[in-house]
Amino acid sequence: MKIERKIFIEKSTEYKFDNGLLTIYETNSPCKDILFTFDKYMITIMLSGHKTVVSKNVKVEFFPGMVFIPEKDTVQTVEISNASFSNPTKCLVLDVEPKFIEKLVLELLEDDDWKANFEYTLNEKHTHFISNDSNTIESFERFYKYLKLGNTGLNSRINNVILHELILRVLQTEAGSLLIENVKSKIKDRNLEKTIRFIKMNLRNKITINDLVGISGFGKTKLFNRFKETFGVTPVNYIMKERIKYSLKIIKSIDSLQSVAFQSGFNTYEHFCKSFKKIEGISPMAYKKKKISNENVII
Repeated sequence: MKIERKIFIEKSTEYKFDNGLLTIYETNSPCKDILFTFDKYMITIMLSGHKTVVSKNVKVEFFPGMVFIPEKDTVQTVEISNASFSNPTKCLVLDVEPKFIEKLVLELLEDDDWKANFEYTLNEKHTHFISNDSNTIESFERFYKYLKLGNTGLNSRINNVILHELILRVLQTEAGSLLIENVKSKIKDRNLEKTIRFIKMNLRNKITINDLVGISGFGKTKLFNRFKETFGVTPVNYIMKERIKYSLKIIKSIDSLQSVAFQSGFNTYEHFCKSFKKIEGISPMAYKKKKISNENVII
């Protein structure tokens, strides 16, 4: 965020987390004609007080109980009329890493129940978003509450779950098109999408790097880089993870773990066990016993 400020009393507190930054801006003095621009779409909510946000296109009276995603790459002015030391204006600004949103959207595009909605959303045109959806606000405030407790160990995992929930709620609204706009070029990479579809349809078969090069139209280096940028893993590791994911779906209904291994696309049972433990943290046998045991518990 780039801001030009006239002199007034303001305090900003930053909370860093694994996939971005949450900042709370506290203003203790009336001010007007404060200029700011965002270089990407940010999710904001008011905790207390009131701001008037004006651009050449819109005027927003920003109150508590509102979610607001301002325009990007547009000069906007802020006026705060009633802030004081005893009654400060507090605003939360959430900056989420584009890669986090990109990965989440790509996963959702694989879900038939979501895909139709996203195909529409990708083509929507909005410049900003305003909402008083209570569920979204509750998720936002809960994320802020837990983030203040810290972002290490178990707290980090909890924060990540709440962030997933918050972004999913926003993506279900018209604001989804704004968040998608931040990563639209990558999400609409149809060559990569076609490659992923090929992998999922051929998990039980042998898949080579040359196969993926031919499907995607990428060279080997570009193919490797696109997978690392998008999924954080190499094509080979992505295939392995997808095979393990498939094995989790069938492991309960098939008695033989060797059959699970081969139906999931592994050439040997040993490779399946090693890969399974690497990703899930336990052996296939232990996982199967635990799953069956949990399902037999009488509540």
